[in-house]
Amino acid sequence: METKYSSIIVRISDCATKSLLCTLSGLILQLGNKTLVVTLVALPNNVLIGDKKIDVYIALESKDPVCWIRCDSPKFVDVDEKSIAHLTMGGFKVDTVTGEDIERCRFVVAEVRGLAFEGNYSRISDRVEVGDECLLEASPFSSTSHVFHGYTSTATICYKKGGVYLSDLKYLENMEGGVVTVDGSIIGVVMGVLRKLDGQGNLMIVLSLSHGELAEFGLCSAQLPTMAPLNEFPFVVGISGKLDGTRYWGSGVIVKDNMIATNRHVVFSGNQLAQDLALHYRGNTIELGKLVAGVDVLVPFDGQLCDLCFIKKNLAFDSVAKLPNELTISNAASSLEILLDLKDNSRRLMRTKSVAYGLFCDSLHLHPLISRGCINSVVELKHLFRNIQQEIQCLTVSSSSCWSGSSGGALLNKKNELLGLMSSNGRTASGETLTKLTLVIPIQLVVLGYYDLFRSKVSLTDSAASKYQRLLRLDSSYSEIFMESKL
Repeated sequence: METKYSSIIVRISDCATKSLLCTLSGLILQLGNKTLVVTLVALPNNVLIGDKKIDVYIALESKDPVCWIRCDSPKFVDVDEKSIAHLTMGGFKVDTVTGEDIERCRFVVAEVRGLAFEGNYSRISDRVEVGDECLLEASPFSSTSHVFHGYTSTATICYKKGGVYLSDLKYLENMEGGVVTVDGSIIGVVMGVLRKLDGQGNLMIVLSLSHGELAEFGLCSAQLPTMAPLNEFPFVVGISGKLDGTRYWGSGVIVKDNMIATNRHVVFSGNQLAQDLALHYRGNTIELGKLVAGVDVLVPFDGQLCDLCFIKKNLAFDSVAKLPNELTISNAASSLEILLDLKDNSRRLMRTKSVAYGLFCDSLHLHPLISRGCINSVVELKHLFRNIQQEIQCLTVSSSSCWSGSSGGALLNKKNELLGLMSSNGRTASGETLTKLTLVIPIQLVVLGYYDLFRSKVSLTDSAASKYQRLLRLDSSYSEIFMESKL
């Protein structure tokens, strides 16, 4: 059933004292002859379970003066605790506008009588897939200013589990209750932000309206969406192990039926190979047993160039990443002529998606995070190898997200062909992690690494390592020529 909806500003105050409790975003819906207001908020226990009552006001516009409309009979609706319990496991916290714990988060549903409003027409849906593009409408910073009411932005659904979706949309204060749509259908409202305690990134939390407790209001059916197994990218695997006594995880890409390409730093600390290495493949954990550096785990270019290595293990993988031009890594590395031709397949503004086990490792329903973006730049260097005169693609920068744990994951084009391996994200001088600035080892350099190990040794020039490291440090690499215009 189609419903008319609009994004609104919501003000919640203490009914007795009239003191403001919080200001946030919300959703107004026309359902038959009812007009309902829906938002999400975490409030203190004495509000949720005590005698204290709340007043809910909404504003449809940000004009001065702001006109607040009082809602009737606001009710708290419980969030399914099982659906959100896993969010705070493994070094995470959930931030909400009130600063209250996630366990105190509730839907707030109220009715507005006799109110006409302008809005869009949509359906409430739970048909969401990881990788879908989503649209957010919210009112950030509404506690201090209403200028940003109706703020709209696009992002990617990176993960889903039951009635919880995670998106790489940048969270801004007071976005709780903002409405999120996919292909024009309402899929849920913003709950808050999931932050990694070590500062390595965050994801916005969206809760589906398909919660049984909301069914009495006619918002949805009582059936929660189920998480379908993610089989679209089985060639991307999770890699876990122990380094320096600490458990960690990263990502890798199956490039042959017996071989995985990943970053060197995923499996090595200095020259020490990680212990207890395991793969997470098609929902299963595969222990790799004892591996030997130089035999089972090989680093190309004598370890002097890029952050790349290959893991050889006879596991007979049944899914292998495709390379551009319908190549496999074996035939792409069969000759330098074919290898060097791969550079034509990575172009600025090409649409991309990142697929990796970044940010968190959900042992119950392990599948990768997916983020959409595009190629921002491709950097080529020459004179890296004595026997190759052509320029080699050495660094790709993409706006598809990369988080802690994404290292070694895949950057793909719209045909799901492998464009390279993610190696890191950007970071400002102040320490802020830039998850949408992703540094990638281009597929041309990955194939050249395979060629070096398994076909014919390539010889680095004396300046190759220092030149490549200057590139990764983002040192200035330009010579300047000043020209005068002539009239």
